[in-house]
Amino acid sequence: MKYSTFFGIILLNFGLFLFVACGDDEQKITADHCTTEATLIGLDARECACCGGWFIEIEGDTLRALTLPEEFVNSLALYTLPLDIYVEWAPDATPCLGDEIEVECLEVR
Repeated sequence: MKYSTFFGIILLNFGLFLFVACGDDEQKITADHCTTEATLIGLDARECACCGGWFIEIEGDTLRALTLPEEFVNSLALYTLPLDIYVEWAPDATPCLGDEIEVECLEVR
């Protein structure tokens, strides 16, 4: 009796894991929809201690994102810069030059 209960608990946990891990990705995409209009200008090729990343123009200000979502960077060869995008962002918590942002969501317009 002990073994069948133990096996049942393990089977239930495995089923719950599969249910969560194989959830609908479409629902995740719509939850991260970006709303702010911006323009991805290009790479920051300056050579200084706090340089690097990507220049993004948002509401007339040119800001820098040190990183962009990996899936976007992998598809960047399909586009030419400057590129109109939608973005969700927040100021960097530990800025070096003061123009750094953290990109939470990025989509092509």
